[in-house]
Amino acid sequence: MVRKLDELGRIVIPAEIRKAYDIKEGDGLEIIEKDNEIVIKKCLDTYCPKCLKKCSHTDNYCSKCGLNFENME
Repeated sequence: MVRKLDELGRIVIPAEIRKAYDIKEGDGLEIIEKDNEIVIKKCLDTYCPKCLKKCSHTDNYCSKCGLNFENME
């Protein structure tokens, strides 16, 4: 599937992909570069066990207090 960038650098994620991954208007998407590829991941809203605030994270890292979930037992 090929999509073109518009003049502002935007692309449209096709409806069938948005539906398959339950991506809705207003959802956070993380864009990362990995192994010379661009990866788009849906952010997961969770509650941090340390600061107890709702945070968006995709890489086991609290966006509010900085807790690294990978280091937890």
